[in-house]
Amino acid sequence: MRHLLSVFLLCSISSAFLAQDTIATYFDILGNPTTNVYASTFFRSKISSSKPTKTYYWGESTNGNMAFKPSQISKKNGIFVFLNREGEIFWEISFRDNKLHGEMIKRYEDGKVSERENFKNGVRDSTCTYYHKNGVISSIEIYKEDSLISYTFFSEDGQRDTVSTSTEINAEFPGGLKALTRYLADSIQYPQAAIELGIEGKCFLQFQVDETGKISDIQVMRGVPDCPECDAESVRVVKAMPNWTPSKMHNRYCSSVFNLPISFKLWNGEEVKKKRRNK
Repeated sequence: MRHLLSVFLLCSISSAFLAQDTIATYFDILGNPTTNVYASTFFRSKISSSKPTKTYYWGESTNGNMAFKPSQISKKNGIFVFLNREGEIFWEISFRDNKLHGEMIKRYEDGKVSERENFKNGVRDSTCTYYHKNGVISSIEIYKEDSLISYTFFSEDGQRDTVSTSTEINAEFPGGLKALTRYLADSIQYPQAAIELGIEGKCFLQFQVDETGKISDIQVMRGVPDCPECDAESVRVVKAMPNWTPSKMHNRYCSSVFNLPISFKLWNGEEVKKKRRNK
């Protein structure tokens, strides 16, 4: 019996945006309130130039104050400096009236600067500079009200990169979408139980492609109804995939999350679907 497998792709790179604070004791890495103590992080906040800088960790200040005062967090103003669990600065953010305003500095685990972005009233504006892990500039980008005006790329040896043509490139299976479709069609074995019962449907997978192109953290977000065998087969084939070309942002390879719906469809449309017997 011949069968048809259709595959659709949707790449989504996870991103997070800062939101307005409300009164809370614990704050996550972005400075947003959270009720999950284990998701909270160390950080130091300088509320304004007229108030002293305080260091907080897991929602508790060094002076024993267990919560922020309402007057301090009703609006984010000034510089927020986030620390990792070793107490080292890895992120500095400047706010004005709850909006990003001024310079944002991020650092790699070794303390080297990874990026310097300039914001005005919540959006990128002016020159933003990004760095490779070895400290060499990877990209210099000019923004005007969050619109990219121009950019210059550099390779890790400091030479100007004239090959790259975009600041954001999605992760890709070797050979692209057509190659991925062929790979899945050739690799997936339609489960015999699904054939006998005439089961069809889609398995929605999500996985991570790291900065080297390796696939990890494969999850079934929504499986084929009444067919765990189809879900297991989908995961098996994705695990066996070769390394992908990883995502690239600001001329640097980075990790990204990929969503992959795989459709199981029987070739013989006249077959009548049956319900799984005596589950």
